[in-house]
Amino acid sequence: MRFSIIIPIYNAASRLCECLDAALYGMRAGDELLLVDDGSTDGSGEIIDRYAAAHQQIRVIHTENQGPLLARREGIRRADGDFCLFSDADDRMAEDCLSTVRERLLASDADILLYNYAVESEDGAVRVPPPVFEDGRIFEGEEKREIYLEIAAGWRLNSLCQKAVRTRLLQEDDTDLTAYADMTLGEDLLASLYPVTHAKRIAYCEKPLYRYLRLGGGLTRAFDEKQRRSALDTRMPMMLRRCLALWNMEDAASLAVFHRRLLAARIDDCMSFFRHAADADAQRGVLSTDWFSGLPLTAEEQRKAAASLPLKQRVQYELIRKRQTGLLRLLLRRGANSAAVGS
Repeated sequence: MRFSIIIPIYNAASRLCECLDAALYGMRAGDELLLVDDGSTDGSGEIIDRYAAAHQQIRVIHTENQGPLLARREGIRRADGDFCLFSDADDRMAEDCLSTVRERLLASDADILLYNYAVESEDGAVRVPPPVFEDGRIFEGEEKREIYLEIAAGWRLNSLCQKAVRTRLLQEDDTDLTAYADMTLGEDLLASLYPVTHAKRIAYCEKPLYRYLRLGGGLTRAFDEKQRRSALDTRMPMMLRRCLALWNMEDAASLAVFHRRLLAARIDDCMSFFRHAADADAQRGVLSTDWFSGLPLTAEEQRKAAASLPLKQRVQYELIRKRQTGLLRLLLRRGANSAAVGS
């Protein structure tokens, strides 16, 4: 069994070596590391060229800047392994990732292996979320509906960096994604939909085989026009809605789960920008945006989705909708104080 590890790279020089070293660890003869330089201007291209000169298993592809979605597709097109694995250039694969993936795929004969992840914060703390499914679970036939429902419900299965996918499935996907090339949120899910839909067997591993590094992110998060467009982009939800039809999951219960996901994601995006806004004026700027009218939901669907949210999110929804900057700021302050008391 041969692996192709694909890493799209754009201006990631500061943490690139750590990412590459982690990807190389555990590679066997026949495995390859495909590095797609997506038009970097910070020296990332030179770094990967040096690595390629020192490691025969590395292949480098230099392209014009086209975004991670299409850069990753370029790597997939050239992949020669039996399975593709993925990493972002500012994160890293776990030391036991390749050995565990190899072992689980051989044991399960799966087309896709889904696995858990860890998040490392700036202070060195590592958080591992609870598993989505039981370790070793196999999904095939009608059982795949559980995976579809989890995708409809939230983000836990979005990332390609938590999947090993049979290369043939990825290369068979001829979906034209050029219209989505500029997406910065949800592009991983777009690339996952075809293989998840057409895989005959999918396995799950609860071990955290991928590590997201949340280091040096700063205290503020700008809410400029580019960020606003990205947060309000409905292309991914519309694609996912079409998949629900393909999966024969247009019953009321499945659609309710999907609608709740859309509304909750908008609330979370708004709260993230509001929480990290530099000052009160910036917070008012965040709430000046109409966060909910552009959702692909009828007024009744949105009302029902809001009613199904947990209490905290229902309160946030109402305050955002009514643009209550002061009350929302107070809610955040009370939440921070409660967390401090409980710690």
